[in-house]
Amino acid sequence: GSPSITEFQKNKNFREVLLYVPSLRDPVFKQVIDSWLPEYPRLNVVGAERLLQRPNSSNIEFHDNCKNDEFHKMFNSMGFHLIPEKYNGFQHLVNQCKQVGSIPICLDTTSNREVLLEENCFFIPCKKAKSKINLDLIGPALTVNMDSLHNILSRAFSKSETDLNLMSRDNISEYNKYYNKFGALFRDNFTDIIRKTRDTSKYTELSLKPEDLPRVTIV
Repeated sequence: GSPSITEFQKNKNFREVLLYVPSLRDPVFKQVIDSWLPEYPRLNVVGAERLLQRPNSSNIEFHDNCKNDEFHKMFNSMGFHLIPEKYNGFQHLVNQCKQVGSIPICLDTTSNREVLLEENCFFIPCKKAKSKINLDLIGPALTVNMDSLHNILSRAFSKSETDLNLMSRDNISEYNKYYNKFGALFRDNFTDIIRKTRDTSKYTELSLKPEDLPRVTIV
C-alpha cells in the first residue's frame, strides 16, 4: 500500500515524476513506461520489480526494492505524481499527493473528481474497455489513449514553475480544509460511540477525554 506521509517539502522538484506501481496486472502502467518520451522530466518508477522488459531510456529510473524512507523522500520532494490507476486505495494516493503539495496526474474518473479540483491537477481522459482486460482487476476495465495521455503530459510539463507552485499551495489548502471538516466530524462521532459503549458496559472504565483517543488520519 501507499506510505503514511507526514512531512511537507517546500521546494518541489518539477523535473521529477513519481510513478508508484501497485500491480502490473493493470496494463496502463506498462503503456506509460514504454511510451515515456526523452523530452519529459525523469520518471521514477517504484514497485515494478516484476517488469523484466524495460525501455532503455536515460530519463526513466527504476527504484527496485525501494525502502520506506527513500520512498517517503521521493513522495515529498517530487513535484508530479503520476497515478494512472482507477483504484488507488479510495483515492489514498491522490489525497496524500495533495497533502504534500505535489501535482496529481491521474485518470479522469468520478471518484478522482470527488477529491480534486480540475485547476489543481491534470486529468487523463479514459473510457471503459469493450471487454475486461484482466479478470483479476476489480470493476470495469479502463483504457487510455496514448495520444491523449501525451497531450496531458505535455500540457503539465509546459506549465511555468510559478503556476505549479500556486497549484501546489492550493492542493495543500484543499486537503487541510477537507481534513479539518471531515476529520472533526469523524472524531466527534467516534468519541460519541466510545462513550455510549462505555456507558452500557458492565465494566468500570476510566473517563474518556478527546485527547485519549488514538490519532486517525482521514483521507
